Amino acid sequence: MNELVDHRIAVAVADGVDEADLAATVRALEKAGATVELVARGTGGGAGRAEAGPDEGVENVTSFAQADPTRYDAIVLPDGERYVEVLRNRADAHRFVHAFVHDNRPVAACGHAVRLLAAWDLVHNRALTGPPAFAAQLREAGARWVAAPVVREPTLLTCRGTDDRDDYLAALIPFLEARDIAADVEVFASRTPSAGESPAVNKD
Repeated sequence: MNELVDHRIAVAVADGVDEADLAATVRALEKAGATVELVARGTGGGAGRAEAGPDEGVENVTSFAQADPTRYDAIVLPDGERYVEVLRNRADAHRFVHAFVHDNRPVAACGHAVRLLAAWDLVHNRALTGPPAFAAQLREAGARWVAAPVVREPTLLTCRGTDDRDDYLAALIPFLEARDIAADVEVFASRTPSAGESPAVNKD
């Protein structure tokens, strides 16, 4: 499968990243033919590789300070609760991710990584999902939290958490491959919302 053969994808990493989620995501991207580059706090040497985790197998590692966001077609943020706390106050990481949102290029975020987008004020008026325990926090940031495993907007793909990784990875490659950006919100594998949750509507 070579759906992403001409795509260069940045994957943001830091201490506390969910290594299983990182590895599964990188494997899926590489299987689809993408060129994957890890962007970390380090300089692309040992520090960056340590943050990336020992099992992802990606040789390309650069730092947020050195990476040029215009070189990439999209950015992916893996899950990881501590990972969010490590990155949220880093101006270089904020600037790098903000560039993708500003330029309307695809951003994919799994689980707690959605909270990072909220902390950086990048989710206002966006439909998304994320950990249910943080639904109120995401709403306070201006997002419309949806009770679904995976939610796709034109340039934003979000996942509720690693328990929904299979659904997320199944949606990730078509999301990144898309050339003509759909206008509607798309919800994958929705469930009946609990009290206080936004209803999830399937798009056929």
